[in-house]
Amino acid sequence: MNTDFNHGPISRRSFLSTGTLGLGGLCLSDVMRLRAAAGQPSVAPDTSVIFIWLAGGPPHMETYDMKPDAPSDYRGQFNPIRTNVPGIDVCELLPMHAKCADKYTLIRSIAHTFSDHGGGSKRFMTGRLPSSTNHSPALV
Repeated sequence: MNTDFNHGPISRRSFLSTGTLGLGGLCLSDVMRLRAAAGQPSVAPDTSVIFIWLAGGPPHMETYDMKPDAPSDYRGQFNPIRTNVPGIDVCELLPMHAKCADKYTLIRSIAHTFSDHGGGSKRFMTGRLPSSTNHSPALV
């Protein structure tokens, strides 16, 4: 087992970054105390996020993007119901979602420059570029 912790002289960059973090940590309690004394909240109020990603789930035309006026070949079999937000309808199978539509946001359109949905989905979900945009070896 290697117990030698001395891996050479410490670099100036490492010393400064470690020292800055330490100094910031020492000052943080004072900043928090002053904010509390001033009556300012130190953190944002609690919020909740429920992220519903329907990849492989029910079709959008039978849930949140109903097309009641489209030809029967292009619309779902269910009927839309009104929500508590004017102009937004959802599927009749989602009555609880209809009651709280003012509490959520629907994203019905996302654009990306990838040649497949997998690359765009990975970019959207992680914020990182995929390592390869070709996820279909059968098409190679």
